[in-house]
Amino acid sequence: MSRIITYSPAPEATTASNGSAPAPEAPADMLAARRFNAATPPPKPRPIYTLAGSTVATQGNIQAITGQAKSGKSALLSGFMASTMTPTGDTLGVSSSNPDGAAVIHFDTEQSRYDHHRAILQALGRAGRQAPPDWLYSYSLADVTIDGRLILLRHQLDAARKAHGAIHSAIIDGIGDLCYDPNDSKEAFALVAELHKLAIDFDTTILCVLHENPGSETGKTRGHLGSQLERKAESNLRMTKDADGITAVFTANSRHASISKEQGPRFAWNDEEAMHVSVQTTAATKTDAKRERLEELARQIFASVPDAVGLTWTQVHEQIEQLEGIVRATARKRFDAIRNLKIIRESGGKYRLA
Repeated sequence: MSRIITYSPAPEATTASNGSAPAPEAPADMLAARRFNAATPPPKPRPIYTLAGSTVATQGNIQAITGQAKSGKSALLSGFMASTMTPTGDTLGVSSSNPDGAAVIHFDTEQSRYDHHRAILQALGRAGRQAPPDWLYSYSLADVTIDGRLILLRHQLDAARKAHGAIHSAIIDGIGDLCYDPNDSKEAFALVAELHKLAIDFDTTILCVLHENPGSETGKTRGHLGSQLERKAESNLRMTKDADGITAVFTANSRHASISKEQGPRFAWNDEEAMHVSVQTTAATKTDAKRERLEELARQIFASVPDAVGLTWTQVHEQIEQLEGIVRATARKRFDAIRNLKIIRESGGKYRLA
């Protein structure tokens, strides 16, 4: 599944036509090209990925995806990849499009070649495909040196853009494996700055996966690398896994998207499907549970009341007070909730089960 490539370190700057390196850009020219000009607003960033309907990635930006080990990060990445292939299956709340066949690059620095292979097959399965499109470049790089991984990223971004005209996105499953010491501020800051520059230079987005510190309940990630990535990321997508094995995805400290834990996508392992599948959001689960409780209350209220007879507004409230052991003001809230959910109906001044 992985493509084999031959590479050599790319120079930092392209050479001039005479073979010499171009002169560095003068400070005045650099500033002039970057000065605010009200007459020439930059184009609005185009959405590259959305999550639960909110844009979480645009071009020229880096994104952070964080979570504890085994929280389902690789599964979510399979959803990201599948979303670019006009999917027919479950992409775990992720949406995208790639009508022009721009390149998607995926680097897996953590898993074995076997697990990497399975992860890509899962992404293809979510997309309803047997084989990958020619613009998907996924590599297992666990055996490549730390320096070599960044060299390979630069190389592949350049090669894929030449081959396909544009880079849709790049995904790095293990940004921590692109530096020697995530607690070294100089190295961490330089790596994040380099990734951000690559995203700008190639007009793309780079998704960076990073582990949270073991046992962290606040989402604290590894060292200066995690702190700097959080500061510079357009979106910080955090993943948490509960005691029932359900993973929730939501935003934390993000620039544009605001996806709460209650509204964020959730997924869990499914033995029959042999992969993670979407489950109801926390908000939807609570809504369903609330409706079930109110439906049961309504059935008790009208249990011995013929439909032809019905109950008056006052009688319904009295029944709620007795059954729930609550005062009139609270009973009124229960009544409003039952009525708003259309569990009961009103006709001729009497209420009945809908």
